[in-house]
Amino acid sequence: MWGFLGGNLFGFSNIWLLMLVYKAINPNVALGIATGGAFLFSQVAIVLAFKSKIAPMQWAGIAAIVVGMIALAAGMTREAETGAQQTAGSDSSTRATGLGTPQQ
Repeated sequence: MWGFLGGNLFGFSNIWLLMLVYKAINPNVALGIATGGAFLFSQVAIVLAFKSKIAPMQWAGIAAIVVGMIALAAGMTREAETGAQQTAGSDSSTRATGLGTPQQ
């Protein structure tokens, strides 16, 4: 019974945390990072709980997931920088032309 309750509590907290991450960053990036992180966490839990061995090919898969998560996060920061530059450029062009300025 305690395992059932603990599993449900853990599952609820995951959904809640995923919703918070969706609000903070792009949903496609959030889902990729959260799914990869959940898989990595489950692999560590299996090794610790069941004392199982991870084969070299499985280590390669884990490394590929880590690299993918880093690539997603790096793409997110690059997108944010590009968006900020585009926004700054559009603000200066609207000021120079007088278009898009609010009416007072």
